[in-house]
Amino acid sequence: MVRTLLAVAIVAVVGCGDSFVTVLPPGDSNSTSSSTTSGDGTTGTTTGSMTTDNMTSGGTSSGAGGAGGSTASGGCAGATSASAELSASADAAFTGAVPNGNFGSAGVLKVWRNGADSRRSVVAFDLSLPAGAQVDTAELCLHLQLQAPTNYQVDVHRLLAAFSEQDVSWNQWEQGQSWAQPGGDFTPNPSASLQVLAATPANTMLCWDVTSDVAAIHDGSLPGYGWLTKDSLEPAQSVMGELNFHSDESSQMSQRPALKVAYTVCP
Repeated sequence: MVRTLLAVAIVAVVGCGDSFVTVLPPGDSNSTSSSTTSGDGTTGTTTGSMTTDNMTSGGTSSGAGGAGGSTASGGCAGATSASAELSASADAAFTGAVPNGNFGSAGVLKVWRNGADSRRSVVAFDLSLPAGAQVDTAELCLHLQLQAPTNYQVDVHRLLAAFSEQDVSWNQWEQGQSWAQPGGDFTPNPSASLQVLAATPANTMLCWDVTSDVAAIHDGSLPGYGWLTKDSLEPAQSVMGELNFHSDESSQMSQRPALKVAYTVCP
């Protein structure tokens, strides 16, 4: 069955923020949220729980409790700032050398420019934020599985079609359903483009900014098919060695792809 998901491609920026709460394993429904509200002359704290698979969240809020109350960055009194970290719900790599091969169950995501053997990856998330939430920032973060063999510039392109982790390949996004163009259907201009430097060590967390796409997908102005990753120079130049990232099959939750979103909600 095809899952229409928020998919993200691999791009590298060192130094994710540490301000997000810990992600829960897929299927874990014990996510929690919290908020703190302050007003004129009074303070109070509320806590609660929510059932949202693959997400944890927390936040603070400030608003006018009367004259002199503060207003949060969302532009309304009593706005709540919160954050969520989502774990990947699907991912896969594919290669032009094996155009009908599916590697959705592999433990690695790949990017490589090597002519006909160039490799690309897609990563998907179920995006679930409160109705009316304003997306402030969104980062896609991945862990390098091996040291980077050389300099790479990896582009993130928004996908124009959904994909099935069990079926996606260079030639098709689902069993019996071909991409319009082999290698994936995606926007010609990347959503983000960043460099991974040679000798960046294994297990480095790499993050990139996908705020604009996530905000547009959340408000419904763009479809949430996701993103594809590719090296910016493929296939014109070949390099020795590929970039390898941990996939959602990693036994360690901290190594799996994560989407970190900060947002504001008005009451």
